[in-house]
Amino acid sequence: MDIAQSKFYKKWSLQRERKWKFLLLHGSLLWMLFGVISFVNHRIFWGETLGLGKMAYIIFTSAVVGLLFPGYYLFKQNEKRFAGLQQEENSLTEEIRSLSRDKVLIYENLTLTCPDDLNLVVRNNLFWLEEDQPTANQCIACMQELQNEVRKLQANNEFKALVTNRKIKLELCNNQKILLYTKEIDS
Repeated sequence: MDIAQSKFYKKWSLQRERKWKFLLLHGSLLWMLFGVISFVNHRIFWGETLGLGKMAYIIFTSAVVGLLFPGYYLFKQNEKRFAGLQQEENSLTEEIRSLSRDKVLIYENLTLTCPDDLNLVVRNNLFWLEEDQPTANQCIACMQELQNEVRKLQANNEFKALVTNRKIKLELCNNQKILLYTKEIDS
């Protein structure tokens, strides 16, 4: 998960427990405001005075419509997105659990291996640049991107447990799998 997805995941895991509050705030309240604006529009621009019954009817109808359609629709969309992220997170957790000595985990553009109990080797699968011999500055920029990918993985608790007391060795390779640059980072 990237940073935005992680923020959504944490926020929605709390918000989804209060379904009615979400529906009222994101559906009814906004559409009730529409009803009030409609009432004010009749009063100011058309000079009509609506009775208390008509005013209550407009506001109540707007609140119910907002609750049923946009509020419920937004809730369901967030639930689908959350379920997808949750499935992705659970899948990654299972794959990390299965990663042990002499096993390989391929995740997005990374290949992770544990050659021994002290190291974790992270290597890129695809090289971002078309050149076979990039400059030193390009290698450093690519290593930074590789390091950012590892930081995303560190949000997973199972990955944190795996890299505890291990050195993470980053290896940057070109598309012909020739090693260009290595760097060790602490977990």
